[in-house]
Amino acid sequence: MPTNLPQTGDANWGVTLNNYIKTTHLDDTTAESAKLKTDLATIVAGGKVGIGTSTPNAALDVRGNIVQGTVDPSLITGATGIYVENDGGDQKNTFRMDAYNNTLSLCAQSTPGATVGAGIDFRTSPASTSTNFAIAPVRMTINPEGNVGIGTGNPTSPLQIAVPLADGTLSNLYVGGGHLGKNARLIAPKGLELQGSGSGYQLFLHPLGGVGFGTDKPQYQVEMRGGLNIQGKDDSTGLPMYGTCSQNSILLMGANNGTPAGIAGDAYIGVQRGDGAALFISKPAGYVNGLLQEYFVAGAGVGNISTNGTSVSYSTTSDRRLKENFVPLTGSINKLNTIKVYNYNFINDKNKTVVDGVVAQELQSILPNAVSGKMDEVDADGKIMAMTVDYSKIVPTLIGAVQELKAELDALKKQLGK
Repeated sequence: MPTNLPQTGDANWGVTLNNYIKTTHLDDTTAESAKLKTDLATIVAGGKVGIGTSTPNAALDVRGNIVQGTVDPSLITGATGIYVENDGGDQKNTFRMDAYNNTLSLCAQSTPGATVGAGIDFRTSPASTSTNFAIAPVRMTINPEGNVGIGTGNPTSPLQIAVPLADGTLSNLYVGGGHLGKNARLIAPKGLELQGSGSGYQLFLHPLGGVGFGTDKPQYQVEMRGGLNIQGKDDSTGLPMYGTCSQNSILLMGANNGTPAGIAGDAYIGVQRGDGAALFISKPAGYVNGLLQEYFVAGAGVGNISTNGTSVSYSTTSDRRLKENFVPLTGSINKLNTIKVYNYNFINDKNKTVVDGVVAQELQSILPNAVSGKMDEVDADGKIMAMTVDYSKIVPTLIGAVQELKAELDALKKQLGK
């Protein structure tokens, strides 16, 4: 029976549970009080309960292992764990939570003699107005092999994420070992989408193997909506197609997508290299076709660049079947006499190399088909949009002039022969 029961208003009383119940004043220094401090349980003023301690620091303070349900005593190891009964399972599997060396541990462990492995399920349930109780579904699981499943209770790889789709099926993402176990592998049988804060697809891996940048329907192994810039590790300014980029780079731009400011929205390639050729086109030994480049408009060929193995030919379309309204060329000598030819150097040529040539503005009124560009045009920033000359377009006039001179010479010879 209890002895020394507390009196009303006494703040220094306590109850110690051993094989029977005793009470004692906490300021009692008797030998009996000292003995009680080592007993199994203590209830102190304020309602704090101590098990394994006579000075509990919380509503329930337990010093030692806690066991819920029936657990094989031989499987209880350590001094400060919480053990839970394996209800309906193999009793050789232990489940405990403890903390050691600054780490919280949640452990499902199979011990010798267990017939199945031990795993961990995490379950949650949203708010519901239903009056029917249902076990919360598994949201994440760690199976006995260490595989982690999110959205699935049976992960088959180190990490498997199952995402429910609108059609009721699951799209699974697998993270595991790659080819021959040398690499990490990400498998998305129904495709994988990476999207930023905006709308649209930043990156999409198609289930059939295509990779789409800015599209979820790549028609090729790699399809990009926008531009691709290849450069060094540092950020850059300027554009490589103009030679104004702060570092050498390659820019591939798709039509009307991600166009830099001041650049037309058509597709183009810009290459900038400070030393050596900016573009290499080659043929291997034993090549079959000498074409290096071909040019098309609306599906029809308009020219090409080819090689015979020792030199390069530049060809433009001249098929009779593509022409009409033929009129003999006349006045070629007069046109040539009108063209002014100069020696000069270009302003930006640091070597001031002297070359022979014509001026586009002067030639335009004489042979307009040999000149491109508008007279003295500048862009919005006042930069020169230079006119250009295709010297090959002067050749027909040269041929015509030679023929006219030949006709005049023949006529003079005929007169002198009389």
